[in-house]
Amino acid sequence: MTFGQLEKEREYSTWAKGMKTALSSDQCKYWRARYLLPRQSRLHGLFQRTKDQQSKGAVSGASRILKKAQSILSEGVLDDLDGLWPTVDSKTSTAVDESRRTTEDSGIEPAAEVGVGTPVSQIIRNREDDNAEDLETEINADNHTHLFYEVFQALYDIAHNRKYVLPTGRRMQSKLQERLFNYTVEQLPVFKEISKTRQKDVYVAASSIAHLHMEDAVIAIGEDLEHLIEKTRNLKLAEPPSYLIDTLRLFKEDSYDENGEINIPRMTLLVNKEIGNIASNELDGNRTDTNSQIILDILRIVLPLCKEDAVPRPNDTEQKCQSVWQRILEILFADTRISVVIGETGLASTKTERAENEAAHSGTSTNKPVMPRKVDCKLVASVVKAKKWEFKPISNFEFKSMQASSQQVEIQARKNMRLNHSISKNIPSKEQLFLNIHGYSAQLYRLWEYESVHVCGRVFDEELVIPTCEPELEWFLDGKCLATLLSLRTHFLRVAQEVQRDHARPIKTDVATQVQFRQAEASPARQQQSTQETNNLPAESNVPLALCQLTNNTFYTPKRPRANSATVIDLNKKLKEWP
Repeated sequence: MTFGQLEKEREYSTWAKGMKTALSSDQCKYWRARYLLPRQSRLHGLFQRTKDQQSKGAVSGASRILKKAQSILSEGVLDDLDGLWPTVDSKTSTAVDESRRTTEDSGIEPAAEVGVGTPVSQIIRNREDDNAEDLETEINADNHTHLFYEVFQALYDIAHNRKYVLPTGRRMQSKLQERLFNYTVEQLPVFKEISKTRQKDVYVAASSIAHLHMEDAVIAIGEDLEHLIEKTRNLKLAEPPSYLIDTLRLFKEDSYDENGEINIPRMTLLVNKEIGNIASNELDGNRTDTNSQIILDILRIVLPLCKEDAVPRPNDTEQKCQSVWQRILEILFADTRISVVIGETGLASTKTERAENEAAHSGTSTNKPVMPRKVDCKLVASVVKAKKWEFKPISNFEFKSMQASSQQVEIQARKNMRLNHSISKNIPSKEQLFLNIHGYSAQLYRLWEYESVHVCGRVFDEELVIPTCEPELEWFLDGKCLATLLSLRTHFLRVAQEVQRDHARPIKTDVATQVQFRQAEASPARQQQSTQETNNLPAESNVPLALCQLTNNTFYTPKRPRANSATVIDLNKKLKEWP
């Protein structure tokens, strides 16, 4: 009998109304939103996957999980629900007994034993099943959600215009991680009113990334902000070596005209002459320094951009700027294991993460598969093992045209952080360098680990500029931009070597042995840093150290349901269909 039918009967209408009131209470809604619906969504996905396999055994197993999930999903919250439900009085017990007799006569196994005066939560707790222990282990193993899980769910609910539950405080692994969590929670009630840039800041903070140059950095990061900014900077990357200073000085001195200005056509001829001299030396068997060759090749690309044109031209498009950067990057990584992939290509690691986010939080079913995030430029390392070549992304750069606004560039930087955050999980390097490119200028960012989160900020206050006029060429010839490009080359070659070494590592069947092997291979500095991070954890922390890696989740913009998408799953209807 349904609650509607029970309400019409005078004998137990009071009990039925009490049950309906309890089910519609805020406490019950909170329990459904925080505990029941996320787990039901995962179970529903499991059932759909096994159904697609067309395996009778798998389908029956998944169906059994769904039927018995009501008792399993309620674990951990039953004490909160005790006292919420009305108890069954003596009049209602008569109807229950009649219902039980009818069920037994029909040969159907009763769902549960109901006793007079017993709360429904206690009834659910007392249910037994032959496979309950195995099912409980399976569900709990899948339920090790990361520390920002509730934040992800709230952001998805906001994106889909659903009611959301404000996440409650949890024991974090560090003070900085706790600040990021509190910042995201504080922004949720006003999320739709804040600017697009601040919305992306929330996405970045929800991914456990401390962005040092966000609008609310003082609030989100606190007193550690200045210390982290100084620690993120690395001015040594822009220090030009002596051979670079000497080479550029010679070109500048020989290129000045009578007015004290650089004669760009003359400098172009001098560069071409030096390249010819290098070619002659190569033919004579004399090897030339690779960095010197790189400097000359880059100058040969840059100098034509600085020529004055008497005819006005339209502004360079994003594709034109990309082509210039592509040529420079290809010169930097020529004859190495690193390839420069330019164009709207997908980043494979983001596909898995986006699919996991959609399955866990969206609550919708779409007829289109989840696609990886499109990127503008990625650096890919070619690695080999057992004569099989694979391509591992080691960094990602994003482009915006010269006409893009400052807000668009800042939003792109937030996207770039999350993309490189995703890449960093799959490579052994503990820091990530990447460029956020706007036309012919770029900002160099560094992403690195600190106290169970990632910190991201600019390496320099100045931009890296590819010159397009004579005044900009003067600054370019001071050598800082070229020195930075050469430093990036050295860094990424080292990362590619680490990726190759890690990829070729022999596979260990014993997980514990593999962990010990990796720890033994780690550098002493890294072992000391790991020990310090472990010692910095709060003494009262109830987060197992083995689960620290699960907090390393990246949040991506939720998919919007399209007109041709399947209907949204009615979770209320699904709940009523359960036994």
